[in-house]
Amino acid sequence: AGLDYAEMSAAVDADPARFAAIVETNQVDQRAAGHWGVPMMSFNDEPFFGQDRFDQMKWRMEQAGLARKA
Repeated sequence: AGLDYAEMSAAVDADPARFAAIVETNQVDQRAAGHWGVPMMSFNDEPFFGQDRFDQMKWRMEQAGLARKA
């Protein structure tokens, strides 16, 4: 995904309460979508649970007219 661990770690260390709140919000949203665990994605209220569902989620997003940014 191109993320920089040192940069992310420094951001969390600088404001741990903010990131704890983000995690909690994500957990609440995930339960509301009817799933738990990772990876779990939801698009248009349809849950996609597990890495084997990435292709199905991408297909649904394309059906909705979404396209990859250039």
